[in-house]
Amino acid sequence: MIGKWLSRMHVRLLLLILITALPALAIIVNTGLEQRREASAAAEKMALFTARQIATRQRDMVSHLQRLLEGLARSPEIRQLNNSTEKCNVWLAKLARLHELYAEVFVAGLDGKITCRSQSFSHTVDISDRSYFRRVLERQDFAMGDYQNSLFDGQPIVVSAHPVFGDDDEITAVVGVGVTPSAFAALLRETTLPDGSVVTIVDKQGVILARLPDPTGLAGSTIPELSQFKAALTGAGDLLMKSVWLDGVPRIMAIAPVLTRFGDLYVRVGIPSAIIENAGAVVAQRNLLLLAGAAVPLLLLGWFVAQRLVLRPLQDLTETARRLGEGDLQARTRMPSGSGELGDLARTLDQMADGIGQSVARIETAERELRRSNRALRVLNEVTRAVAQADDEVQLMELICSAAVDAGGYRMTWVGVAMQDAEKFVRPVAWAGHEAGFLDVVKETLNDSESALSPSSIALGNRQTCIVRDIANDSRFPAWRDEALRRGYVSLISVPLVADQAFGVLTVLTGEAGAFDAEETRLLENAARELAFGLVALRRRTAQEKAEAEVQLRNRAIEASHNGLVIYRYAPPAGIVSANPALLRLLGMDEEQLIAMDLPTLARQGFDENGWEQLDGLVTARQAGEVPLSLVRASGDVCWLDTSVTLVGDDVAGIDHAVIEFRDVTERHRYQEQLAYQANHDSLTGLPNRNLLGDRLQQSLALAACNSSLRFVLWVDIDRFQVVHDSFGNEIANATLVVLSQRLAGAATGCSIVARVASDEFVLITEELPSQQAVVSLATRLLDALRAPISAGGEELWLTGSIGVAAMGGADLDVDTLLRNANVALFRAKEMGRDTFCFYETGLNVRTAPRLRLELALRRAIEQDELFLAYQPKVDLLTGEVVGSEALCRWRHPELGLVSPGEFIPIAEESGLILPIGRWVLETACAQARRWIDDGIDYRRVAVNVSPLQFFRDDLVADVAALLSRYRLEPASLMLEITESAIMGNPARAIVMMQQLKAIGVKLAIDDFGTGYSSLSALKRFPIDYLKIDRAFVTDITTNASDAAIAVSIISLAHSLNLRVIAEGVETEGQVLYLRGRGCDEMQGYHFSPPVAPEALATLIRDRQQLVFPMQIDRPDRTLLLVDDEPSIQSALRRVLRSEGYILLFAGNAAEALDLLAKHAVGVVMSDFRIPGMDGIQLLDRVKTLYPDTVRLVLSGYSDIGTLTDAIDRGSIFRFLHKPWDDRELLQSVRDAFERFDRRRNTCAA
Repeated sequence: MIGKWLSRMHVRLLLLILITALPALAIIVNTGLEQRREASAAAEKMALFTARQIATRQRDMVSHLQRLLEGLARSPEIRQLNNSTEKCNVWLAKLARLHELYAEVFVAGLDGKITCRSQSFSHTVDISDRSYFRRVLERQDFAMGDYQNSLFDGQPIVVSAHPVFGDDDEITAVVGVGVTPSAFAALLRETTLPDGSVVTIVDKQGVILARLPDPTGLAGSTIPELSQFKAALTGAGDLLMKSVWLDGVPRIMAIAPVLTRFGDLYVRVGIPSAIIENAGAVVAQRNLLLLAGAAVPLLLLGWFVAQRLVLRPLQDLTETARRLGEGDLQARTRMPSGSGELGDLARTLDQMADGIGQSVARIETAERELRRSNRALRVLNEVTRAVAQADDEVQLMELICSAAVDAGGYRMTWVGVAMQDAEKFVRPVAWAGHEAGFLDVVKETLNDSESALSPSSIALGNRQTCIVRDIANDSRFPAWRDEALRRGYVSLISVPLVADQAFGVLTVLTGEAGAFDAEETRLLENAARELAFGLVALRRRTAQEKAEAEVQLRNRAIEASHNGLVIYRYAPPAGIVSANPALLRLLGMDEEQLIAMDLPTLARQGFDENGWEQLDGLVTARQAGEVPLSLVRASGDVCWLDTSVTLVGDDVAGIDHAVIEFRDVTERHRYQEQLAYQANHDSLTGLPNRNLLGDRLQQSLALAACNSSLRFVLWVDIDRFQVVHDSFGNEIANATLVVLSQRLAGAATGCSIVARVASDEFVLITEELPSQQAVVSLATRLLDALRAPISAGGEELWLTGSIGVAAMGGADLDVDTLLRNANVALFRAKEMGRDTFCFYETGLNVRTAPRLRLELALRRAIEQDELFLAYQPKVDLLTGEVVGSEALCRWRHPELGLVSPGEFIPIAEESGLILPIGRWVLETACAQARRWIDDGIDYRRVAVNVSPLQFFRDDLVADVAALLSRYRLEPASLMLEITESAIMGNPARAIVMMQQLKAIGVKLAIDDFGTGYSSLSALKRFPIDYLKIDRAFVTDITTNASDAAIAVSIISLAHSLNLRVIAEGVETEGQVLYLRGRGCDEMQGYHFSPPVAPEALATLIRDRQQLVFPMQIDRPDRTLLLVDDEPSIQSALRRVLRSEGYILLFAGNAAEALDLLAKHAVGVVMSDFRIPGMDGIQLLDRVKTLYPDTVRLVLSGYSDIGTLTDAIDRGSIFRFLHKPWDDRELLQSVRDAFERFDRRRNTCAA
């Protein structure tokens, strides 16, 4: 590859120019290296000089410290330390203030214990393990310590020490001076070094005492080249080396010792290696630029000369030869004449290309003609093979089209047939190849009888082949020319398919111009004749096979028919000539026996006489008709038959046969009987239903009116039966109903009918009774029968019933009125507490009518869109933001106006209307959520209440999933709220339903929590997300201790189970602050917003409205609440307590006091005994429960010793003060109360 590249002429010329520049390049490189060595030597010299200079300054500072300590060691204040330690401390403190260099000055005994210090200290400090202390004792001379943290304040420090000698020249103590690392760093600032240079002072352990600069606080760190550093310490004098410093920068480093006698300090100066490398690089770069500036023009000049005079002509010749070699015979050179030897070579190459082109053209023409003939011949062979193989016309035509495209290589082929009408329209049947919708485009032109300008219609009409060799330039077919050219069709041929007449056309299209010469046309016409022959042969064979199949099908149908068939012949010898197997099976005989019988004999085989006479009359009179028959078979079974007579004949011979058909309709007959029974009886219990009840009741009314007999109607309803159905399922509920119906029937002595009229409702009609007491006895027996326990599906159930009784009497009493009276009495029995019976009275309708009217109006409300949803926002009690809303159902009656939910919801639950209402609420809320999303409203989450009846239905989960999918909602954006009492009615079933809802991602909340009977063990099994505190506990939460305790317990319980808590019905600021202070997560209520229309909620969210909490700057350890209704007492207390700096709150009664406690953090409460609303002890008892940490005092002129003693014993009050009071005693008691509050709070925190 390299040799081929080097063989190029212009490359060789450029290489020659580059070789001449190599000596200059070598000189430049050598100069750069020399510059780099000189810069390195200069940097080493600078670093070493700077290190020695700084070491000299450091030695001066150490010498100063040594002289200072020697003076201290000889001073009498230090040597006479045992006489006065306190004086020593004062003297050292004055000394330390003389110079900011001294962080601390101290004296230590020989045991290492500090005896006095310049700064006060409260604990014993031992320095016996410090290096400077050991060195002083070992050397008995001045010594310096290592970089360490002070034992007094923990700050970094370097300590110098000196022994203190007694009169006997023995060491009696050690005096020390602590110097901060900043003192060392101060001596480093007066240096001039290049950018990036660093100066440090280190000890012999490699710990940095000071560093300049030190932006990242590396003082106290160990140098990275510690091993090299320690190895260098064994030598003497200064040291030069290279290393990477702690900031990751490589530097040339000079090390100079400060001193080694007292503590071993060293100065390190580092200059970045990059500065030295840059010095040589700058010179080399400048020289290289000069060399490049001279070499580039030379290279460009060489390139231009080689390109202009040699390379361009050679490239022209090479390109022309390459194109000729690839088959481009139009390729010619572009060199002008008179170009020397290269020009002669170009002219010879052009002449050779002309000769080759002429030879290739002659060869291509011959090959093209041969290829066309061969492909047509292949198509003809494939047509012959397809004619022999095809089973139907369409298959044959599809094979021909595929053969023309696959074997013949044509672009597209199609076959059409002429419709059997006057215009001979052409309908394409089969095609293959690149069709691309072409037949749809030209369909109209194929069938346009007026223009008739398609090759196919011309060939079909003239019965002659139509050839178009150049579609683009043929003016006969403008309607589809562009579509053909767009699909690559250039030429086509249409050949008619002819038998007795032209009945179709074969059209072949190709992408070659001038196709379909005489030989190719002849072969394609032969192929069309073969195709026409095959199609005619298939049609004849198909017609014959169809006729034979029809005969066989008719015979098989007769043989396979489930209906019995007999063919009777009228011509002599008249009689039965044939019967099918179905009739033989029905009669239990073979065909020979049946044919030997005449019609009267056949009648005696078990047919009913009257029916057969009618049938025989139809056959004899040669009339068609139908006759119902019954047949008693040999086994004794009765069959019911529908018999029909059909006459058969022709125009020549007339009617010569009759076909008698026997259709077995026994099952239909039995089904009709069963339908008649089911129309009047309940399918589950077998009891009469409402239909039969109405008939029997009409009869009883007629009898009662006729003979004035005493008769009654009893309407029985099973109490709370829906709970059984929802809890245990349909199977157990049905089994229970069967048992109950049997018990009612067994206890209904003296009743003409016991009917089931609804799911759990029954109606009984009595016979004539002697007195009203008889019906009372009957109702009692019925109730007793219902109370007995029932075992169904492994469950033992205890049920009761309610009964309404209405008497038959009065001329204007009809069935509907009587049943309505019994139903009204039933409702009255339920209102009386259930498990009882009630007689209908005339005024009873008046009392129950409003409820019934409201129920009827509620049914219409659902249909007439009188219901609507209002949305109450939910607010986060931590941030005040709106985090969701609850959809609440409202009813606007056209006459009554807004109907309270407390009125219509119970009616909906009792009547079952809660189900359609619940579905409507759920779908409406989801639809509104979708609209909010489309409008860009971040509604977070919408909550919907689910009734117990709706919650336990099997289709709830499917309904919720379908709604989420239909409205494209995130499952977590929907919350379902279920009441506590509902789920505790059937916890096992509730868990299953909740798990299914959680599986689709819906949030769940238990509503009205605290009003039911759930336990912690049950609650932790429910897969819920929220608990809602019932409004009953929120209303008086700031005044009722029990409500507050329940609410706080619910919050604590929920948080222990990782659940969030929502308080509903929050209406005051005090309630908000109390709940917020106890950790409640969310709230909803009129304090923030009532339920509003969806548009109003959208505006509220869009405007980012939120709950604003009052600024609570109370300090409970300084806040005092005074409760007294006398203004003069309040003024006097304000005067006494103001000087103590307390935050004072005043209340005139118990209600005001509790409200202030809810809004403020109070440490101490002082109350009068006699205050409006309740006495002081009762108030403080409540404060103790609501705010147990608050300390409680009584200040009163009234003193009931027994009451006060009891209050103190049970911890309700901390202290009792008399009016009038002593100011000092009052102030001291308040101080004691606040101290007690602080102790309680600290204990709780611990």
